[in-house]
Amino acid sequence: MCALWFRQAVGIVALGGIVLAAGCQGRGPEQEIPSAQPSVANPVPDAPAPARESSADAVKPETAAPPEPSGWGHLSGRFVFDGAPPAPRALTITSDKEFCSLHNPQDESIVVHSGNSGLANVVVTLSPSRTEPSPAVHDSYGATAAAKVQLDNQKCRFQPHVLAMRTSQTLEILNSDEVAHNTKIDTLKNPPINFTLPAGGSLEQRFAVEERAPAQVSCSIHPWMVAWVVVRKDPYFAVADANGAFTIQNLPAGKWTFQAWHEQARFIARVRQQDQPAEWDRGRFIAEIKPNETTDLGEIRVERSLFGGR
Repeated sequence: MCALWFRQAVGIVALGGIVLAAGCQGRGPEQEIPSAQPSVANPVPDAPAPARESSADAVKPETAAPPEPSGWGHLSGRFVFDGAPPAPRALTITSDKEFCSLHNPQDESIVVHSGNSGLANVVVTLSPSRTEPSPAVHDSYGATAAAKVQLDNQKCRFQPHVLAMRTSQTLEILNSDEVAHNTKIDTLKNPPINFTLPAGGSLEQRFAVEERAPAQVSCSIHPWMVAWVVVRKDPYFAVADANGAFTIQNLPAGKWTFQAWHEQARFIARVRQQDQPAEWDRGRFIAEIKPNETTDLGEIRVERSLFGGR
């Protein structure tokens, strides 16, 4: 009995060896599949940092077409620096002094209007929660959907200091100065870029994916130069002007979540509206947009403590 079991086991092992050998003989050497590489139509870049991704800032997945709104309305308001404005901070000009010193570039990390305390460069975006649908887009935005927006290296500073654009648009980076500039944009969702532009040079850049926070722009040749690029999928965003005022037009009617950000305060968490304190979790607040009306948030006073030691 034991001898019979042993012969059967040996036969099975031998048969398995034949099958394995046949399988090995039938396979050729594996071919390496080349990975897809992005096409680059820009000048040869300086070495960029690797793209980074944060799961906490993951873009909401695409869903079905947004529902047709019951109408369209607008959102407006004005950000005010609540307290004595910080003293201007002097910049140290370390390179191309002969040219850059002529233009006296200023620190723009906090810009407060001397007359009305308006806080400039606050970014307001429509930021639906995961339970809110993606917004429908008003037809009025179609004319600029594929437009070019410009970021200029001008007088040894970036112009504008805060730029907002859509993923369907193209960023045109210019150098209007007579000295070379480096433009480095530290995006998280899109591959970061790092290009050096000669005097009078330009390049174009596309961003395929929405960024959940503004991306910093810097120049390694002139380290005092800083700007921010906001990349959004929809057109519902605004940057507060020199008076702190902003307007987002033709929003779909309904209650929506918005988010406010400033480069020093980051996501604005504590404000005062109509002399009442309000807490905005990571800068988020809810506003109701009514058809054919402007929802005016009035003065939004931003606590000075949010700006640290400035």
